[in-house]
Amino acid sequence: MSDVLSTSCTVNYQPPLSDGGSPVTGYQVERQTPGSRWIRVNKDPIADLSCPVTELLEGNDYEFRVAAENKAGLGEFSAVSPKITAKNPWEKPGKPGRPAAVEVVGATVSLEWKAPDRYSQRSSFEKYVASKTRTVMLTLQAAGV
Repeated sequence: MSDVLSTSCTVNYQPPLSDGGSPVTGYQVERQTPGSRWIRVNKDPIADLSCPVTELLEGNDYEFRVAAENKAGLGEFSAVSPKITAKNPWEKPGKPGRPAAVEVVGATVSLEWKAPDRYSQRSSFEKYVASKTRTVMLTLQAAGV
């Protein structure tokens, strides 16, 4: 199994030890969520030793099996693959620390902040987004003072 994402994965397999005396013409791949019925993934036999699978439901567990086909028909299915969960191999980072001004020069301010607590080596940041707001301070004075 490779390239497991939230809605897709790739099933990889090896040719059978025996072709039954006739060359393998393709492979059939099936999937199931544990406890449910097997569903064929491909309509036509696949010539390659990998099969991209789409239309998985995020968060669901899946198992796969493969059968080789030759001119005599479809062979026995392989042992069931280890279970996978359809999910992306990354997650959103946690909240960064509060920004602090470290240098102010004219209308420019340099900020620093602590990286998010929920940061793993599996993921990298694409960018930080900083926004500015204008703070207006009002001084109120009582009349007649």
